[in-house]
Amino acid sequence: MSTHKGRVRGFFAASFMAALPAFAADDGTGNDPCPQPDPKACQVPENAILPDLMTVVPKHLGIQNQQQREILRFSNGLANLGEGPWWLAPEFPDPNAAQCQTALQIFAGAGTFDDLILPTVAAGSCAKGNFDFHETHNHWHIDNIGEFKVCTQAAFASLGAACPPATTSFGTPSQGIKFTFCLIDWYKLGENTASSDPTRNFFDCSGEFQGITPGWVDQYHHATEGQQIDITGLPVGQYVLVSTVNVSAVTGEPVFEETDVSNNTSYVRFRLSRDSKGNPKIGDLRGACQDPDYRAAVEAAAANFVAVYGGDATRLADDMCGGKTSNR
Repeated sequence: MSTHKGRVRGFFAASFMAALPAFAADDGTGNDPCPQPDPKACQVPENAILPDLMTVVPKHLGIQNQQQREILRFSNGLANLGEGPWWLAPEFPDPNAAQCQTALQIFAGAGTFDDLILPTVAAGSCAKGNFDFHETHNHWHIDNIGEFKVCTQAAFASLGAACPPATTSFGTPSQGIKFTFCLIDWYKLGENTASSDPTRNFFDCSGEFQGITPGWVDQYHHATEGQQIDITGLPVGQYVLVSTVNVSAVTGEPVFEETDVSNNTSYVRFRLSRDSKGNPKIGDLRGACQDPDYRAAVEAAAANFVAVYGGDATRLADDMCGGKTSNR
């Protein structure tokens, strides 16, 4: 554990751990909701610098037949292109909340976040969701992080990220089950970076704290449990795989504080076809960055980031458009 992380842990323990009530435990699957703090109760410090949360364009789409179900699998990445870290700490220890722990969004202060290293002194915090123990992954996740769904192309064209998910032949929405994540710095935008890079602040799912440093991405491989959507029986046609971070921002009530909630969704368009036996196939994939307006928005976010921290805006935007792979 590096020195700066030790200082952060001590600051957190002294300032926040006794501030919030315990919540009842859930079953630890990562799917049942924990009791939620009121996101409107947050008072963001005036000197706080915030993250800008975005999703990398999903890739590696494929269909898996599983127990008479048609499962769409894909890789997905969460990125931070803001000036401040997306920094979350749990309310440990709490013997009455073995599976749910209140999550605190910690705010770095202007002038204290140098060289992309977590500051010794934070500007403050707010209760934002929960750490929820995920038994399948055997580590802690943050709930209310994101949403995956498949919408018809017509619905997406009309409503964007608010589109209703298409309905399977079982009458269920084609919506992903993975609403929780363990947040870590997995790869650095614009370059391949070793895990020893000093700007990598978040790398542990077992406790302490989680998050994403500016300029970094947390990505999950398409084979990971939860990177899936049931699309059983969807009719042939044009669809859109939609990935959104801080998903309640779509309805105007974001859980996590960030600078811009208008760029939280990425997507992939695809055509669903079926062979003579009814087996599904996907083709004609078109990533969001092939749409000029979306690519322009990504380039604008990349330019804003580079203006603060430097780097190559074109390479950074290419990575946001799905230019990197991951084995996580």
